[in-house]
Amino acid sequence: MEENSPYLAGKAELSTAADGSATGVPGEITRPITYLWILLAVQTGIAVVWGGYQVLTAPSMALFLAAIFGMTAVINAACAFGVYNRVYWVAVVVTVLYGLSLVMELFSLLKGTPSIFALIVGVVTTIIGVRGTQAIRDYHSFVAASRKRRSSPSLADDPAFAQKQDA
Repeated sequence: MEENSPYLAGKAELSTAADGSATGVPGEITRPITYLWILLAVQTGIAVVWGGYQVLTAPSMALFLAAIFGMTAVINAACAFGVYNRVYWVAVVVTVLYGLSLVMELFSLLKGTPSIFALIVGVVTTIIGVRGTQAIRDYHSFVAASRKRRSSPSLADDPAFAQKQDA
């Protein structure tokens, strides 16, 4: 009897995003974005741990090392937050920095002081950065297209233009 009561509210369907724009985004788009912000978060942790170790082992330069590694950690954390929120220009800046790091590693290879491990890390981070930046661009294109599809109702959906049924 209570199911038919006019005083009870109906059930509302809630979307996960505030504007409903992120629902239905394919994993091929979101996965590289996740990889990029996780990479930045790991780099933040490495900067904090390595900076703390350097501060403890070199007390004469503790303030300088703390400032350098602290700023590195803050910049990486801010970039991770920006990529997590799918800010395109942050992803572009991160990719440019990764590309510059790779170019510097290639210069060290030309100078005759190669570090194969650093070169591999540079290549991998640059690839992750490029793929993450492309995925953020694709994400924004996908959301814009879904908003466009959703915001333009057709006349067929309007009850005033529905076909009349003979009774």
